[in-house]
This record gives sequence, C-alpha cells and structure tokens, in this order.
Amino acid sequence: MQKNTFYKDDHLFFDKNTSKLVIDNKEIKLTPLEFKLLSLFLENQNQIILKETIIEKIWDSNENYVDEHTLLVNISRLRNKIEDDKHHYIKTVYGLGYRWCHDE
Repeated sequence: MQKNTFYKDDHLFFDKNTSKLVIDNKEIKLTPLEFKLLSLFLENQNQIILKETIIEKIWDSNENYVDEHTLLVNISRLRNKIEDDKHHYIKTVYGLGYRWCHDE
C-alpha cells in the first residue's frame, strides 16, 4: 500500500514529491529539515511521534548528535510557517513528543 504523498485542506497544501508547500495560495519555502519534519508528521498523522524517534529519523541518519532543544527550535520554525490563529497542526504531547492532528 502506497502512502499519500500530499496533504490538502482549506489552509495548507503540501506535495512531498515536488517539495511544494502552499499556505493560503502562497508558496512557502522550506528548509531541508523543515521538509523532513513536515513529511514525517504527514506520514504519521494522528499518531504520537516520540521526540527520540524524530531525532533518530531526522538527524541520526547522518550520525549527527542533536539534543531536544534543537528539535524544539525546528518544530517552532515549522509551526511559524504553517500555523496561524485558526490553523493548528502540530500538537505537543507533554513528556512524549508531537502529533499532527489538524482535525481537533
């Protein structure tokens, strides 16, 4: 079974194959880390992704050590690009990690 390679709602459109992110009809540039984070969240929608898992999948693939503060900063930057007062996508699950859940 093939995973969806895009996400679309009334605010956000993301196509993983083309790396295209559109927010309210305006194309937004993502850094490579933001692209990886957004892709990971969309591949695991409505599931809690542990902080350790995110760090392992995003950074440890290159065997780079990264702490939780670096993760927090990059999640914050991604949130600033994709979220506004009406649209919240990345929920913090205290003590565990994060979850993509726009439907809440």
